[in-house]
Amino acid sequence: MNYYLAVPVLVVAGILQATMLPHVVLLNVKPDLVLLLVVTWGTIRGSQEGIAWGLIGGLVLDLLGTGPFGAATVALVATAFLTSIGEFNLIRSGLILPLTIMFGGTMVFYGFFLMIVQAAGGAVDWDITFRSTLLPAGVINTLFTPAVYWLVRRMSAWVKPIKNYDW
Repeated sequence: MNYYLAVPVLVVAGILQATMLPHVVLLNVKPDLVLLLVVTWGTIRGSQEGIAWGLIGGLVLDLLGTGPFGAATVALVATAFLTSIGEFNLIRSGLILPLTIMFGGTMVFYGFFLMIVQAAGGAVDWDITFRSTLLPAGVINTLFTPAVYWLVRRMSAWVKPIKNYDW
C-alpha cells in the first residue's frame, strides 16, 4: 500500500471535515468525508488497505475531534474491516452495491463510535440518535458515494491499476 497517498489525502479530508463540512448541513447532518474515503478505498482495494486507511483516518479524526480519543480509530477500523470486500470483485458490478455498502458502513461506524462514547461515560439516547443522526447520515453519505467512488477509483488506478470496473 502507498502511505504517501493515504496520509495526505486523509489529513486534508479530516481538516476539511472539521472546518468546512460543518457548514454543509443536509438533513441536520454533515457528510463524513473521511468515512466516505475509507469505506470506498476499502471496497475498491480490499480489507488490508481499507483497514490501514481506517487506522490513519481514525487517528486524524481523533486528533481533530472532541470524542473519546481512540473512538473514531476503533470505529473506522471496524467499519473498514466489515465493508472491505474489494477482493471479491463484487464492487465493480454496478452502483447498487457501493451505495448499500456505504449506507451499512455509516451505520456500523456510528454504532461503534456511540458504543465507545457510552462506554466512556457519555449519555447516548439510542432511539433519538438513530432517527436524528444515524439514518440521515447514512442517507447523506450514500448520496455522496458516487462522486467519492469516482474520485477514489481514479486515485486507486494512479497508485496501482485494478482491472475491470464498470462505472
